[in-house]
Amino acid sequence: MTTAPLADPAEIRALLAARPDQAGWQRLCPLLERLTPEQLAELTPEVLRWPAAQRPMPDHWWAQWVGGDHRPHHALAGTRRLGRLDSVETGTVPAPVAEDWGDDDRAEDWGDDPHEDPAEHWAANGTEDWPEDWSEQPAGAGDPDAIHLDGAYFYNGVTAVAAPPGLRWLALAAAAEWHHNGGDIVRWDTTRDAPLVRYLDGGDYHDEAYDLQVSPDGETVVTAVEGGWRAWSARTGEPLWRIVPRLAAATSGNGAGEPDEGCLSMDDLVRFAFSADSRRLAVGTGGSDVVAVVETSTGRVLLRVPEGEDAFGPVALDATGRLLLHVAPAGRVVLRAVADGTVLATADTGLTTVTALAFAPDGTGAIAVGGAVGGAPESAGLATAAHP
Repeated sequence: MTTAPLADPAEIRALLAARPDQAGWQRLCPLLERLTPEQLAELTPEVLRWPAAQRPMPDHWWAQWVGGDHRPHHALAGTRRLGRLDSVETGTVPAPVAEDWGDDDRAEDWGDDPHEDPAEHWAANGTEDWPEDWSEQPAGAGDPDAIHLDGAYFYNGVTAVAAPPGLRWLALAAAAEWHHNGGDIVRWDTTRDAPLVRYLDGGDYHDEAYDLQVSPDGETVVTAVEGGWRAWSARTGEPLWRIVPRLAAATSGNGAGEPDEGCLSMDDLVRFAFSADSRRLAVGTGGSDVVAVVETSTGRVLLRVPEGEDAFGPVALDATGRLLLHVAPAGRVVLRAVADGTVLATADTGLTTVTALAFAPDGTGAIAVGGAVGGAPESAGLATAAHP
């Protein structure tokens, strides 16, 4: 076995000095792979001067990265095109990663060829080998046209998207067809052609989701529609629980029950935040002033801030879900103990509107992001910086 010779840094610098374009990046990628760690570190600032859009991740880098083979030069890619909305609708990807099937038990149900088109597979084999752990069969299973047409509907675009750390799949919420039905919410595999996991069928409700979140462990997907908070198993699409705050009640199991009569999501935006260990979920509404913390696996309410305390979203939890941050009027941020709701601290951010909150990983600090009327963010006590 022969080893490729090391790349010449001077050749790479000459390419980087030229106008960024796709042809130049295609020439750079194999050279970057052949640099020593020291050379790569030295050239990284020069590579990152190229616009991110001119540094797409090559297919073989993507295959390595999603397979867990992370290499230093992968970080130099600025973008990776995962697909288009029509790919989501049909459960397909432009460049399937064959290696991705080796450690997934769904591969056995699919067949020997991971690149086989789903419609061709079901047309040839029928539906008797449909994997039991996939959430549901599209209407007309076995009919290639029906399979593709009934996968999902994203004609009006996407209102929310969420991803687990590995980017091997995405959860996407489609915009509603207001004259007809709500937006589909599905899981789409980014590395292979595979049937969608359906979390919510647009035909079963009349709303659209604006905040869709995946737990850090990749096990749970949550959103809010029609005045209720919902959670599903990320892998199977099985409903875990539904909470309707106005009723102060939760249902578990299949989420069945009478249709909600709550407001539309656009009238009361709901914000979610998981603890880093995924065990707890904070929820804050924008119009009805509801802030709560629930147990992710069961939906059991652990804390609900009493009415009248002017608490609303955005929200944030520390790593273990013991501390809660939420917004209060006039740009204030409140820190509470989840155990009993005690207010531990209040901070005036200087912002007119707070749009996002986050804890430091070690829980010793927090950041608030938003806008200030009559001044730049710096005058509101925030430092801004850009990093590659």
